[in-house]
Amino acid sequence: MAVPVPSLSLGTQPVEQAVIEPSLLAAYLAAGYRVDTVPPFVMRVGQPCPPLADLLRRHHCGSAAYLTAWNPRSAKLPVAQNVEAQARLVQDVAAAGYRWYDGVSNDPTGDWPQEPSVLVLGLSRERARELARAYEQNAFLWTELDAQGTVEPALVVV
Repeated sequence: MAVPVPSLSLGTQPVEQAVIEPSLLAAYLAAGYRVDTVPPFVMRVGQPCPPLADLLRRHHCGSAAYLTAWNPRSAKLPVAQNVEAQARLVQDVAAAGYRWYDGVSNDPTGDWPQEPSVLVLGLSRERARELARAYEQNAFLWTELDAQGTVEPALVVV
């Protein structure tokens, strides 16, 4: 049974409602989202991420989004199709002039394969939502530096 969930939770302020299966929501919330910087780091939804805050400050960016083009609408596709879609996403990000870092999302239960992703620096929440919709994704991570200079990635359900 699908349940409505806030599409974005920054603090406790839901912006809009979307519908997502509880098991899928649980998978998104439990996943680790690795960013391939040197050294790499892992983000988790709703948890402070000092390495991400440092990265944003180093690049003079106030926000970032973590996106993938793999498995649109959570339909597991052949690897070749996923690789092609991810290459198009990276091409779109590069053509728009954004700085990005490769990454991989990981489901700790093993129910979902690892999904190559990108952390895009300086991307607005609305532009990230547009890209997620263009690549038929259910959700993405978005974060911004708060007044204290910290970040906690939020799950945005599209």
